[in-house]
Amino acid sequence: MARSEAVFLLPAEVDTISQLSPVTRWRREKAGLFPRRLKLSARKVAYRKSEIEDWQRDPEGWAKRNANAGA
Repeated sequence: MARSEAVFLLPAEVDTISQLSPVTRWRREKAGLFPRRLKLSARKVAYRKSEIEDWQRDPEGWAKRNANAGA
């Protein structure tokens, strides 16, 4: 059986990728400048890996493309 690639990233992994503090990342999420976290259970959040990779390639472009997604 082939091992599937992870679909989600945990906050600690996103810290490493984004080089943003958790508070800064949270503020940017609220402002629509960073992908929003997903609540997987009562005590577990994660980010979609595809959204983080897209943001990592072009942060400003990602924000522009997703400006109205949260509205």
